[in-house]
Amino acid sequence: MVDGWLAHLEALAGAAGLRSASDVRLVHWSPAEESNFEKAYESARSRHPDRHWPPLQWYDLLNRVFRAEPVVVRGAFSFSLKQVARAMHAAGLIETEWGEGLADGAGAMAGAWAAAAESRARGRGLRESPIMSEIARYNEVDCRVMAEILEYLR
Repeated sequence: MVDGWLAHLEALAGAAGLRSASDVRLVHWSPAEESNFEKAYESARSRHPDRHWPPLQWYDLLNRVFRAEPVVVRGAFSFSLKQVARAMHAAGLIETEWGEGLADGAGAMAGAWAAAAESRARGRGLRESPIMSEIARYNEVDCRVMAEILEYLR
């Protein structure tokens, strides 16, 4: 899984004119994403010591920009990505919004665990899971929202 994700990141880096995946800045909201990925990365590294995966550049938009400055948005009553994005959307500052579906990142993670267990039990690939398709859409909106927030702030 790590190899596939890094290959995808490498392809994106090349398409953007960057030298490698290490040159990509991975923008995320809160320390959870980096922490979770780094734990998984280290676990995979211990099982595959022959692999030489690149170091990654993480950028926490919440802590390095919104809380550091601080940036506040009228109508956002917390610093959750959904609160900030919904308030910015309501003010006409960004276009993307979440539709119906998963409530938050914790729900997406719990859904992924359930989808993995169901896929194992049924002997099918995780990509075939309808739950994973919904999680992918949810995460895509997260990414699109952060890109629009960055674009607005720039």
